[in-house]
Amino acid sequence: MKKLTLLLFLIIPLLSFSQDEAKLPFDQDGRVVYSNVIEQTATKNELYLRAKEWFARTFKSSQDVIQFDDKETGKIIGKGFSSGSFRGQLGVTVPTDVYFTMSVATKDNKYKYEISAITAKFQAGNKLTIEEANEWVVKKKSGKAAAARLIVFLDGKANDLIKDLTDFMKQKSKMDEF
Repeated sequence: MKKLTLLLFLIIPLLSFSQDEAKLPFDQDGRVVYSNVIEQTATKNELYLRAKEWFARTFKSSQDVIQFDDKETGKIIGKGFSSGSFRGQLGVTVPTDVYFTMSVATKDNKYKYEISAITAKFQAGNKLTIEEANEWVVKKKSGKAAAARLIVFLDGKANDLIKDLTDFMKQKSKMDEF
């Protein structure tokens, strides 16, 4: 009986809900889209060059990531990925690749970023979008706690990208000098 009690005390915390919760930014179509317009004192061209440099510095091969690049309109769209891991069911660490679409659009004195289509891909080949993980949590299916931790993990990845981009865009680019 003592062993069973000890086992329960060890397993119950692993099954409990994570205290961290992500406040997901849903758009009117029910998609999770991280988006913001940032005021920045710089020309459209300066901001465009900074965004382009950020893509080049952030991804191993920005040429593979960037899907659309138009200097005239000041818009760059890329499909990137990042790796990491989160604590899945029963506390098991789950290596996960995170895929997303990111765009940066520039105008004089401001730029807009948008991150969407966030998808987790697991080693077994399974994929789960952030919206599907949220639906999993809302509908209270088994694995709800793991899905909630996945959402926190994906939300953290998106917010890390946003912080990195906004910090970089504040700096004067070496390319601004040309």
